[in-house]
Amino acid sequence: MASVNEICDAEKLRAFIASNKLTLVFLYERNRRGGEYLSRLVEHIAWRLEPAIRVVHVDVGCAKELEDMFGSAPRVALFIDGVKTWEQIGFFYSSTVDKKAISRGILHALRSRGLKPSQLGLRLDL
Repeated sequence: MASVNEICDAEKLRAFIASNKLTLVFLYERNRRGGEYLSRLVEHIAWRLEPAIRVVHVDVGCAKELEDMFGSAPRVALFIDGVKTWEQIGFFYSSTVDKKAISRGILHALRSRGLKPSQLGLRLDL
């Protein structure tokens, strides 16, 4: 299983996003309701997407400026070349539905930039 990057510092997160072509950021708070579910979801998705899309999860409980930077948790955002290209606010808390929604969001964002998953060596069957 891929190891998910965990970042709790706004500057480190900005640098991480800037240094990767594709970055999927999960913003949540581990100690809030649903935190454990989201942590498992991130691990599963990272296993399917890495290394084509770098996956990072951000626990806003460790640094509130991260929530100020991105908005309230929980949410997921895809950055392409450092630009936020897609975002989903909230989750359905159904593994099947969440994976399908994230997969479709990523696919739409890639297509909007003229990218195809196959070009990136990526399969979006999360």
